[in-house]
Amino acid sequence: MWFNGYLPPTVVNAATRGVQGVPADYTPYLAPINNTPGTTNYGNNLVTQTLNNGQQVTTAFSPAPSGAQPYNSMVLQGPKNFQSDISIYKEFVITERVKFRFNVDAFNALNIQGLVNPNSSDGIQTLQQSYWTPRQVQFTGRLSF
Repeated sequence: MWFNGYLPPTVVNAATRGVQGVPADYTPYLAPINNTPGTTNYGNNLVTQTLNNGQQVTTAFSPAPSGAQPYNSMVLQGPKNFQSDISIYKEFVITERVKFRFNVDAFNALNIQGLVNPNSSDGIQTLQQSYWTPRQVQFTGRLSF
């Protein structure tokens, strides 16, 4: 995971529809209050409040003003991706006034895969696709006269 995101306990190392390879001591940085599978309001921040008249209502837990959670003004940077393009050419003199120039251009010359940004909800990064396209080579010629 790119950052310590939230994975519900029901998916940690679960055989079906789970996230494999999570360390045994995994604890999320932030988690919903109701984090016990099978309980009422599992996986959310709803709490039961008892009003003065004895009535019980379910409401969202809000410990501070809106937007006061740690990720509110934080930007998590994605992976640093780079690529190199190179070009080489050779000019051949055919006659005094006629010249031929041969170019070889390589885009993503080092064939770097690059990493895609992690999923914004859980921080898991997929390696099934590349950020950059594969190496491409282009040959061109120019005749000047």
